[in-house]
Amino acid sequence: MKLPGKRGKKSLLALMSLLAVLAILINWSVDSLRSQNLRRIEEFRRIVAAEGFTTFTTRVISERSPNLYPLHELSAVVLNFRLLPLHSAVEQTVAEREELLDAAIAEFQDSPPPLAIQHDAGSMRFPWLLDVLNAQNHWKKSAEDHWKAGEFSRAIDRWQQILEINESLSVGGSSSCEMVRCYTIREFNSWLVERIPKLTDADLEKCQSILSRIEPPGEGLARIVVEESLNLFERVQDLDPEDPLLDGSTFLALDVKVFLDRVLPWASAPGSEQGMASLRKPAPFWSPFVKFTGYTQFIEFVELEAARLKSLRHGLTAYLAMRQGDSWDPPDGIEMKSSGGTIWIHVTGASGEADCYLPDVTTSRQQVELKPGGDR
Repeated sequence: MKLPGKRGKKSLLALMSLLAVLAILINWSVDSLRSQNLRRIEEFRRIVAAEGFTTFTTRVISERSPNLYPLHELSAVVLNFRLLPLHSAVEQTVAEREELLDAAIAEFQDSPPPLAIQHDAGSMRFPWLLDVLNAQNHWKKSAEDHWKAGEFSRAIDRWQQILEINESLSVGGSSSCEMVRCYTIREFNSWLVERIPKLTDADLEKCQSILSRIEPPGEGLARIVVEESLNLFERVQDLDPEDPLLDGSTFLALDVKVFLDRVLPWASAPGSEQGMASLRKPAPFWSPFVKFTGYTQFIEFVELEAARLKSLRHGLTAYLAMRQGDSWDPPDGIEMKSSGGTIWIHVTGASGEADCYLPDVTTSRQQVELKPGGDR
């Protein structure tokens, strides 16, 4: 075996020395980045005035506006319908279903508000969401049956109960729960717009009241960003074994930095264009966590639903005013046109997908007057 020469030994020693220096520099750089992240995490907590996830979400519940639907535990709804598929093999009479729905909503409304929004559901969150959706489907089936029977006011009552339950998805503490909440609001909006010509002024005023008690999607977006950020920061700080080289938060240091680069500017000005642009900023390829959990698509969905809800609210106000022979001037940020038997409401700056199209008031009045039977 040929031993390395003196020059080879020197080269090997130099290489090992270089690697050692690089390892020290990398360790120092990453540890410095990790320390910087921890300081910025504290800055985020200071801006949102919350020590952590539980502190913030407890405040969300206690400070919820009394004008909105109150938050309740969803267990009464979930447990009553978990084992009851929409199309059960067992015959279920309409009376039995209505009795079950009435009992479930009464139990739900009597339940206390949650003490805090839960963030530790983990893998249980998805099946829990499916249980809530299954329960809502029973209410939707009831609403449709009442509508077909001409019991329009009763159908609206069922939708009101759906949306009241839906608001308590806020206790889910995740963007998934918020997207389901927004999607259910969209379903009601579509359901209502299709049926406006057959509804009386009293029905429409009831619908206005329902919509006014829903948390605007934009506010839900702000809540979710803070909740998920605080949750992430707590999880990162829990990963702190003695050896920094094996520290999970060290391996996540670059990801956490990229995440902070987006949420910190937003937290300083959550309603501004600059803040939203910061959240939308695409993640670099070397930041897989932010790339796969970014807010871009979530923001686009929520902003569309926020504009859709806003256009419908103003559309109902305009429609009722015209029905009653009054004038209505759109406020700042709302555009209105009336032509070809259609009232068009647009939120300035929003996508055309959020526009609200309502039928001609004269045609609508005739349909209400000629409507047969039902609960009128």
